[in-house]
Amino acid sequence: MNEKKIPASYIAGAIQSRSYKAMQRHLEDVLVVYKLSANEWKVLGLIVETPHTTISHICITLDVELPYITDVVNKLVIREYIKKINSKEDKRSKLLVLTPRALNILPLVEEDVRKRMRELLFGITPDELKIYLKILNLIILNDKNITNSVV
Repeated sequence: MNEKKIPASYIAGAIQSRSYKAMQRHLEDVLVVYKLSANEWKVLGLIVETPHTTISHICITLDVELPYITDVVNKLVIREYIKKINSKEDKRSKLLVLTPRALNILPLVEEDVRKRMRELLFGITPDELKIYLKILNLIILNDKNITNSVV
């Protein structure tokens, strides 16, 4: 039988770590041209996907603490990529919206990021990429289930 052996957990961890670092490095190489960090890019992307979102929603989605995301958002406000507007439903809540500056530059950044990622993902079919993303989402879901059952 010619079955492939599943690598030991420490090898799988090393592979995951190395691939994450490679993806992050390539992403940052593209973003530095636009003077954006990876976390700023993620926040901007979440606002694109969920217009009029809140800082709390971003924290939950990225599983990051409120003070850190508040700092990232404030930097993006200062640099005029996003603005905070009052919620009509809850006057205490601020909604995040993209500025014209962000709307102009984001398609250019996205194009450059996708080009670099296509190079990095060379040899991976669209179906394999869908499976990879499905696996990552299942890990997130399983993590929530395990965390909720432990608490």
